[in-house]
Amino acid sequence: MSKETNGLARGRFRGYLRMLLLAGSFVLLSGLLYGCSEQKVILRTGQAAPAFALSDINGKMLRFPEDLKGKVVAIRFWADWCKSCAEEMPVIEKVYNKDKDNGLVILAVNIGQERDAVVKFVNGMKISYPVLLDPGTVVTKRYGVTGLPVTFIIDRNGTIRQKILGEAGQTAFEEMVLEQLKE
Repeated sequence: MSKETNGLARGRFRGYLRMLLLAGSFVLLSGLLYGCSEQKVILRTGQAAPAFALSDINGKMLRFPEDLKGKVVAIRFWADWCKSCAEEMPVIEKVYNKDKDNGLVILAVNIGQERDAVVKFVNGMKISYPVLLDPGTVVTKRYGVTGLPVTFIIDRNGTIRQKILGEAGQTAFEEMVLEQLKE
């Protein structure tokens, strides 16, 4: 390759690099502005859990809290790329199977993934609690979810009693659920 051709190639590469940096800066700035203009949601224990309606993986609509009055509900936000989410789903299944007849409902809300990917993942996990799809992440945002996994434990009256950021482990999760089931 001649020096002239080599110089042209380097010049083109620098031009592409500048375009990428400019585009990346624009995306970053847009994200910062969008994030700053959006009102942040922070749910606290003692507050009423926000209502929502989502379809499960079979297309059946579930309305919370209307369809689950008098139940203790654990709403768990997750995605298949979240390693901790995947590891804890079978743990939650054990608690669910043990306490569902006492009024426990688990709602596994997937945050914006395609239905087919969610179905494939869930079938591999062999879980029996309802898996809901939040395709536009509207409910995820309404609950102020910024990391995964996040679980909200809601009492029989629709009030948030616990917010678990990250994994809880079977014993801790079960203790939190049992505390609400006793009331």
